[in-house]
Amino acid sequence: DLLPECQGKGTGRQLIETLAAHLRAQGVKGLMLDVAADNSGARAFYEKCGFEALKSTDKGILMGVTL
Repeated sequence: DLLPECQGKGTGRQLIETLAAHLRAQGVKGLMLDVAADNSGARAFYEKCGFEALKSTDKGILMGVTL
């Protein structure tokens, strides 16, 4: 989570890209996360970062990206 004043400035994308680069360097093949089903803003953000919905439940959506 980012503070509202930090959102929309590319900080979240930089964090995801830094994490993904580190994980790739460690040989990790993919990254998954869970998003609340009603959190459309987070879902849109992760989709822009390349994540895809893998599985939906009544409580959330499992999203993933291949590294």
